[in-house]
Amino acid sequence: MSIPSQTDMFGIVLGVMQDGKARSRKEIKSAVRETLGLSKEECAYKTDSGKPVYESRTGCERNNDHYS
Repeated sequence: MSIPSQTDMFGIVLGVMQDGKARSRKEIKSAVRETLGLSKEECAYKTDSGKPVYESRTGCERNNDHYS
């Protein structure tokens, strides 16, 4: 599977969070990775700044510890 665009990723993140539980950024990123079934190679794709592409597209870059 290819890594979805940032716009498409929003729907995936919302799906992960639809149960209303508070989650850390790390938990959200992990759940998105599992939901998408990303391979090790896909997880290794980096942005120009060195951050994994799939992580940068989750939108979990704020300074809050948890999202709910």
